[in-house]
Amino acid sequence: MRNFLLIALALILVATPAIAKDKVAAKAGTLAALDCSGAIPIDCNSSVSGSNIGLPNNVTAYSCVGWNEAAGEAIYELVLDGEYVVEAGLSGLAADLDIFFLDGCDENACLAYGNTLFTTTVGAGTYYIVIDGFNDAEDFFALTVSCNAVAPPAPLLAGGETCADAVDIQDGSLATFSVDLPNYTDDYDSDCFSWNLPGGDAVFKADLTAGETFTVTMDGPCDMAMYIFGDCTLEEALACSDNCCSGAQEAITFTPAYTGTYYLVLDTFQAAGCDVIVNIDAPVSVQEANWGDIKAMFR
Repeated sequence: MRNFLLIALALILVATPAIAKDKVAAKAGTLAALDCSGAIPIDCNSSVSGSNIGLPNNVTAYSCVGWNEAAGEAIYELVLDGEYVVEAGLSGLAADLDIFFLDGCDENACLAYGNTLFTTTVGAGTYYIVIDGFNDAEDFFALTVSCNAVAPPAPLLAGGETCADAVDIQDGSLATFSVDLPNYTDDYDSDCFSWNLPGGDAVFKADLTAGETFTVTMDGPCDMAMYIFGDCTLEEALACSDNCCSGAQEAITFTPAYTGTYYLVLDTFQAAGCDVIVNIDAPVSVQEANWGDIKAMFR
């Protein structure tokens, strides 16, 4: 009889699967909902020390994962005033804690998670960072939260189709703007290059003073080019940029020899073109007429 019991016990032990660290499915439970009434406020770009040891275990599962989180929850509240890339991570761990990012006090509102780190992009609002333990893991931890603001898209500034209707950059007074080059036809090439530029081109103009520095860059996913002309014939370029290959930034630093109106042409080597971002390091301001100019108008 004793031998029979020993054999039966051995069979049971063999048939019982080991719990692997690759996370087991969470059991459906009847626990209370996540309780954020004691959530600790935390700011962007800060670090705090904490622990989930002895804290209430109100949830065992989150909507973004399928494993069992049967330990107590340490909860932090993060308030954002705009769109940010948020990264939060745990360090100093001796047990298997996990980190969750929620857009509400609800275990079913999980946006991101990690064993020790997550990164996600979100807009303005109130969010909750929850530190929970795999199975019943409890531990001390250090939590670090960093936030990097997402820059708003560059405003669209439509250029002219030709030199005759070139758009004055000074009227826009923008340091950075976008141009939708696929909406333009191919009107110009440059004598700077021995090859054609079959993409659509947009034309801008600016009044520059002799000796001042005009620096402009252009970024986009296609193979781009740009050039500056000193008159509306757009035949002889004064400055050019056409770096090899798609995505290569174009840049021109130009110092005019005389005061006058100059024309900036944005172009692409690829016929389909692409949307580009233009940045003027020292944006030229709107020119104001002086008293002498006004008197000359009536002579």
